[in-house]
Amino acid sequence: MKAIPPSLGSGEMEHIIIFHDECSFHANDYQSDNRLPDHARVVICPTSKATGDSYWNMEQMITQLKTVLRMLQALYPNKKYVFIFDNSSTHNSLAKDALTVTKMNVNPGGKQAHMHDTVIPANNPHGFGGQPQSMQFPNELPSTHNQPKGMRVILEERGLVRPSEKIVGVCKDCKETRPKDCCMQRILSLQDDFKNEKSLLQKVIEEAGHVCLFLPKFHPELNPIEMYWGWAKRYFRERSNSDFRTALKLVHEALDACPLTTIWKFFWRVYRYMSAYREGATGLLAEYAVKQYKSHRAITKKDLIEAEEKMKKRDAKEFAKGKDLAR
Repeated sequence: MKAIPPSLGSGEMEHIIIFHDECSFHANDYQSDNRLPDHARVVICPTSKATGDSYWNMEQMITQLKTVLRMLQALYPNKKYVFIFDNSSTHNSLAKDALTVTKMNVNPGGKQAHMHDTVIPANNPHGFGGQPQSMQFPNELPSTHNQPKGMRVILEERGLVRPSEKIVGVCKDCKETRPKDCCMQRILSLQDDFKNEKSLLQKVIEEAGHVCLFLPKFHPELNPIEMYWGWAKRYFRERSNSDFRTALKLVHEALDACPLTTIWKFFWRVYRYMSAYREGATGLLAEYAVKQYKSHRAITKKDLIEAEEKMKKRDAKEFAKGKDLAR
């Protein structure tokens, strides 16, 4: 394979895709596009000991991400990077000051989160759209000095709840029948600024001028790193002897051993899956077509029709064979 540089027009910028994922290697686990430099990789050895590494969390993730962003800017400037993550709860974690109704009280003060300021959504029915709104009281007020306002005050400032109106903070109806105005929490959760709050990962990446995307849930075949992990784990298992020191050395060796041409093939496999899904293929048909047409850069509608016919013939033969064995 030969890398072909893109032909860019005036004002266009090369986009480089960067997939992300995590993987675990175990010392007794031995039974049968360009990569970043080694120091972008994070290898941890989690343990309950105070001197050991903690388990992977969002704080470590953001630290690694910021390191990668600095490296990319220094090594490959004037490019836009598209970071792609799987759709896990960790990757969708919000910042500590994110707009989150479940962290708010009905009334001011008390134990509730301090959230970042916002702008009232443009679709506000009372003409307040576009106005800035602080989630805390101003410092000048001695009785409520920098206290969170709570749901009622925020809703009143938006004209969504009248000061004299009786309405509960949280109710069972919103969990069962999902009405739009049953309680304060439900009303506020449907506001565009709360509903569209971005994850911490997305904020950090977009603030650096790049793009953050999340893969659909339960589709590991769309992440080439999953295939890279599989290759590295096979290499690891073939050489591991259950000794921890050997395992630690082998982890780095396995991650570096995968040929670049093999990684390119992983990416092409992912692109074939994407093209098959774009053409309307379901899981089994997409998997069969991707394996059948390895030489194709993309799976076409014609390929899917042929693949479906081949699958039917294959299944018919296996069914007939099963009937013969049952006699």
